[in-house]
Amino acid sequence: MKRLLFSPVGTTDPISTNNGYDGALLHILRNYKPDMVVLYLSSEMVELHHQDNRFLRAIELLREQINIEFRVEVIERKELIDVQKFDVFYREFNEILNKLRGEYPDTEILLNVSSGTPAMKSTLQTISVLAPYKLTPVQVNSPAQKSNRLDKSLNIEEFWPLNEDNQVNSKNRCEVSINRNLNYEIKKELIVAHIKSYDYGAALAVAETVREFTNPAVIEYLELMEHRLRLTSHEVYRIAKKYPGEDFYLVNDPEVLKIIEYFLLMDITVRNQKHLDFIRSISPLIFNLLVIALKKHGLDISNYCTRDRWDEELLTGDETGRKISKLMNLSISGRYSTIYSRHLIDIVAGWVSDKKLVDKLRSLRDIESEARNIAAHEIVSVTDQWIKSKSKHTSEEILRLFKSTIKGLNLNIRAEIWDAYDTINKKIIQLL
Repeated sequence: MKRLLFSPVGTTDPISTNNGYDGALLHILRNYKPDMVVLYLSSEMVELHHQDNRFLRAIELLREQINIEFRVEVIERKELIDVQKFDVFYREFNEILNKLRGEYPDTEILLNVSSGTPAMKSTLQTISVLAPYKLTPVQVNSPAQKSNRLDKSLNIEEFWPLNEDNQVNSKNRCEVSINRNLNYEIKKELIVAHIKSYDYGAALAVAETVREFTNPAVIEYLELMEHRLRLTSHEVYRIAKKYPGEDFYLVNDPEVLKIIEYFLLMDITVRNQKHLDFIRSISPLIFNLLVIALKKHGLDISNYCTRDRWDEELLTGDETGRKISKLMNLSISGRYSTIYSRHLIDIVAGWVSDKKLVDKLRSLRDIESEARNIAAHEIVSVTDQWIKSKSKHTSEEILRLFKSTIKGLNLNIRAEIWDAYDTINKKIIQLL
């Protein structure tokens, strides 16, 4: 990866005349060897720059010595006299760094936080921990462990051969001053909160704003879980291929997978207290459980329907079809209708020998009739109390009834599947 150094210029750049070592600017260039350096000069530094070209000449000499080429750009602020105001630099440095980031998106940006005024240094430190992209603040320790002084009369040609840092075994005094990005730390807490409420879309949106600091696996897991919530299994499988050791679904049978994933989605709506969404969502699951119950007991209703409608010819074509018609007690004068749960529950009651399973399915069908149909066709405020007043069951009790019914169908479901979302959530949070 290429590197770019943004550096204010300070009183001991490029070489300190009172200790004979590199100033911070030169020392970072010597040790990090960036591809480009952007110098920021206040009024006083502009004056020195035009007086003897000390900064650019020192950089030229360094390039010759270490045989490294890097571009140099100079930002001159002749009008900048009051160099102690944090607010001024915060705004301008942000603008400069955002521009550099846009122009060089795949380049590591180094910040010299040891040159310039205290306001400049503190501004760059602050920006480095709050920026939405990665910045590397580098500080350079003084060889004497104390501050240096400005020498306005510097003959760079005379001082360069005397520079102690030109020695082969000279010490690297650079160090990264801060490794944590506070912006990421703050947003990480938001990501965790969204994950715990199963709002993977919101978690992903926040993670994208600090993508450079976020484990790539977190982004992919959040994308996967958002697709899982949408029941777009083909997208889940697409992402899951990158993690061959992970079994995200824990189910191989597509029909069973559809049932389990829909149940888990309903469970999340209850946890998030979206009671209207929950009660409206129960019909598809009831319908599919009734179909599976019949199939488990030897009756595949798809043999007696065309698409989603009963087929008169098929129902009258054999003894099983005529038995189905009798169990449904269809009084539609030869017009065969769309298949509904109200048809299937009558067939189940007369076909399935497991009476406990039949009773559970009938209870679910009664809940659908008493609560769901009202919520689906009337403008009502649906709370957990409202659901209980209509169905004699709370949302949690309805979920337990669904779970017990699914278990009663003997679908060979692994026990850990009921906590599948929480298991993945914990893994994502650990990766943050």
